[in-house]
Amino acid sequence: RKQMMPHRQCMKRAAATVDRRQAEMQQLKQATGKALDERERFKTQLRLLREERAQERQHFATAVANVERKIERLDEDLADKTEQLDSLNETSKKSQFLAMKSRRAQRESLDVKYGYLRSTAAAIDDQFRELERIVGVLLVPGDRHSLELIINQYLERE
Repeated sequence: RKQMMPHRQCMKRAAATVDRRQAEMQQLKQATGKALDERERFKTQLRLLREERAQERQHFATAVANVERKIERLDEDLADKTEQLDSLNETSKKSQFLAMKSRRAQRESLDVKYGYLRSTAAAIDDQFRELERIVGVLLVPGDRHSLELIINQYLERE
């Protein structure tokens, strides 16, 4: 019996070690399962994040393309409006020029007519003054009697 005692103690220790090792193995299995589950969860999250990033990049690229198209349209509209405004300004300038030219021509024409009428009136006035000097009767504008006197005097002298 005493001889078997170290063997029994060794067997008890071995059994205790085996129990401990089995418990540890059970814990390691659970930890490994958890780690594998977590690894799968991380892989899924990483895949979802990559997909989301790809979608965001696609959305961003689409938004940039839309903004670029809108900018192009607005640039074209601006060019058209600028061209229209320039055309209207040019038309307005032309019409102002033509109006000014017409007024200047009319003013020059009126100045020429005024000068002609003034010189004609001065010539007629000089002729009447000469007539008054020759006839000796003073002409009163608007008085028919003085005009008749001048005519009668002139007829008498001729």
